[in-house]
Amino acid sequence: MESFADRKFLFATGLSVVAIVLGTEMDVFNRFIGTTGLTRGQWGVCLIVPFGVVLASEAWKWYLRRREPAAA
Repeated sequence: MESFADRKFLFATGLSVVAIVLGTEMDVFNRFIGTTGLTRGQWGVCLIVPFGVVLASEAWKWYLRRREPAAA
């Protein structure tokens, strides 16, 4: 929860998301950067894979927290 209280972190994250979306979806940036737009399926992969990594990480932390009292 400390991450959500950090304004600089949230601002940098927001700017990253905006840069990613603009860099792939706007024609001006497509020509300048040399990118192409993504399909709906590609955007889905871009959202599902990181979400899965975060979910697996949180599940692993949950497992470790539940295991600690039994080991102690």
